[in-house]
Amino acid sequence: FVAQRHLKGTFAQFIPGMSESETCRWIGRRLLFWRRGIPPGPRLGIVSSRLGRRLHEKPNWFRMLRAAADHAAADDSSLVVAPETAAAPFVRKCAERFGLRTIPVHISERPSLEEWIEELEQLESPEPMAYPVSVSPGLGPEPDEFTQRLADRATMALSMKLLAFYVRPRGNIFELLRQRLETGSDSATATFIGLGDGLTSPDVARELMDRGALGWHLIPPPPAPKVTVTPRIVTPRIVDVPRDAEWPFLSHWTRGCDGPWPGQPDDEYLEELINGSANADHS
Repeated sequence: FVAQRHLKGTFAQFIPGMSESETCRWIGRRLLFWRRGIPPGPRLGIVSSRLGRRLHEKPNWFRMLRAAADHAAADDSSLVVAPETAAAPFVRKCAERFGLRTIPVHISERPSLEEWIEELEQLESPEPMAYPVSVSPGLGPEPDEFTQRLADRATMALSMKLLAFYVRPRGNIFELLRQRLETGSDSATATFIGLGDGLTSPDVARELMDRGALGWHLIPPPPAPKVTVTPRIVTPRIVDVPRDAEWPFLSHWTRGCDGPWPGQPDDEYLEELINGSANADHS
């Protein structure tokens, strides 16, 4: 059936660099369709447990993302971006911001192979820097160990090098990292755990590193130079508090905001976070 369709791209039964049995262990029996072929260079994945709503309180997470973008640019890596994963919106925006090649992962929800092929025929042309891969519906029963979402499993499997910035103890990402490290393959030695304030806790990082992961710690930026300012002494004027009806001042205060300010575009807020801008602080 697949051979009869005239689709431009590459079909595969396994992930590049993996055997068919290894691929099945990660994503089950599925077909992959690379619309523009398999991209050159390494494939870099970035994973994280959920960050919560107060993103401006995670500056080190976004520092790591900027460092990962520099690394990807230096060795011509493609960033793996799977839908609905915790890191996906930030990785996607970061790739756009720094002009990096991406591998958008499309997890098909069609129930049959025939409908998946029809879906492929209707997909729009990819962006210039994108090498999308579509994952078919399962071609058989799913393995018993499939308790995590397919998008997270696909990210782990497609990534030749994996950076895990924030890992909650015993969460889905922790369990998938444990499985990756237990394989003993080359990918296990290319798994890095973010270390530092607001990132993976020391206990979790130590457990994963004992299994073979490597720690990744960014050197803190140098402190800003101190500026000496001579204060101007002003004697305040003491006045009696007037009655409410006579209060002549406009009083206003702003509550903290989780996410963009009201009316602020999401893209603008994401860019502020990724750039480490002081404007990203919405406390």
